[in-house]
Amino acid sequence: MKLSYIKDGYVNPTSPDWEAIDDGELDKLHLDDVLDFETDIHTALMKYIAKVRHGGALEIVGLDLLAVARDLVITRTLDVPGAAKLLFDGRDASIDLPTLVKMVESRGFKVIQKRYDGYSYFLSAERL
Repeated sequence: MKLSYIKDGYVNPTSPDWEAIDDGELDKLHLDDVLDFETDIHTALMKYIAKVRHGGALEIVGLDLLAVARDLVITRTLDVPGAAKLLFDGRDASIDLPTLVKMVESRGFKVIQKRYDGYSYFLSAERL
């Protein structure tokens, strides 16, 4: 398939070419800070992961809502302006890693790896 918006093996999910990709066509899908900018994370995630074939890989990177809340409320290592900048600087939504894991597993994926890096999460999964 030739896509006009493809660069270094990546297709921007907001490009017109995204809709040209059939469900179950991708060997690997990497979403890096994509879900944070969707107004409806659940619907967007379902649309994106439907493109991954059985046996295919899924990687998701994003801002973890609970990590920000923890440092704002519990440890108090983050102030309100800092939290607001993280959460609302162009972002339409946020999700936490445990909720994301449940959503991905409910769609037939096996989580291979999950980790935190500061306020960001990384999730790697394989579609069964």
